Amino acid sequence: MRYVFISGILIITAIFFYGVEVLSLLYDDYQISYFVTLKIMMCSYLAVAVAYIFGTLLVAAGKIRNLNIVFGIGLLMNIILNFFLIPKYMAVGAALATLITQIMVMFGQIYLVKIEMNILNKMEEYIKPLIFALLAVLIFYLVSKIFLYSWIYNLVVSTIFCLLLSFILKIFDKQEIISLLKRDKN
Repeated sequence: MRYVFISGILIITAIFFYGVEVLSLLYDDYQISYFVTLKIMMCSYLAVAVAYIFGTLLVAAGKIRNLNIVFGIGLLMNIILNFFLIPKYMAVGAALATLITQIMVMFGQIYLVKIEMNILNKMEEYIKPLIFALLAVLIFYLVSKIFLYSWIYNLVVSTIFCLLLSFILKIFDKQEIISLLKRDKN
């Protein structure tokens, strides 16, 4: 889960700081509302990525019935939120509905893993990734203000600093990564 969370934070932070530039590469004529929608959807991505891990645990353990109930509640919630938010806020409303739904589904899956499998980590294990998230935002901000080079250069520098930070905080373990790479080759 650490790797998914850290990669998600890096992607989201990159979009928050350089999303306009990415959109200008992809589209000739884009509006600022595209950027707002993209930022909201990127936050949804993190919820989906984390939920994917917990959902996989539940499926592997054969705990599918309650997982389907969580998905059903999420589906109804999304339909209701879209009904109210899209007419007023259009694409941003749809993105908000998705974000709220994905967060609720993520928490539902985490709750199911806790009560049905009792394998959730202690709260202390979540502190380092949260510190990483805050420092990653700070790194991206400082690099964007200090280095006045191209946004691609700043993005690469920020990402390298964040990866180094993940090793300093011991979120990423060098030996674990080497072992994963060796196992992948076999």
